[in-house]
Amino acid sequence: GATIGFELNDRWTFETGLVYSNKTFDYLATNRMGLPINEKEIQKVNLRIFEIPLIAQFNFQKTTKWRSYAAFGLRAHVVGFSDFNASKLVLSHEIPEAGSRGAFHGGRLASNLYASANIGFGFERRLTKSFSLFIQPSYQLALNRMGPYEDKMNTLSLVMGARTTL
Repeated sequence: GATIGFELNDRWTFETGLVYSNKTFDYLATNRMGLPINEKEIQKVNLRIFEIPLIAQFNFQKTTKWRSYAAFGLRAHVVGFSDFNASKLVLSHEIPEAGSRGAFHGGRLASNLYASANIGFGFERRLTKSFSLFIQPSYQLALNRMGPYEDKMNTLSLVMGARTTL
């Protein structure tokens, strides 16, 4: 993805943009009590998600070569495409069709939209006056439910990349 940051002063930076992520995981559909729904196991789920972050960064340390910071804010997520590969026959119902498709593949936008609160920290190493590398682990806490079984997508991620100053 690509983000753009606005440096307010030596302590604060604000960032927004468009980020793509691919989440693949094993899944067993359960109800809110943790019991299997209709004994249908979904072996693999693949979600292709587009995110719009609104992130504030607070610099703890900023030198000519290094920067350490805390990052926090909100993200809007849209599941653009989704693939569910089921392994067992359904006893009573199928997965809801509109809820199992991504928003860009015939699914309802409301079923594929969720928001998250984000917190993380990062380290950045400046290589030249206008180019640096960074690493930023972060945690995303889902604020609402999405998908055919109204799941919450809490995520721990590690973002690495390059930054350039325009």
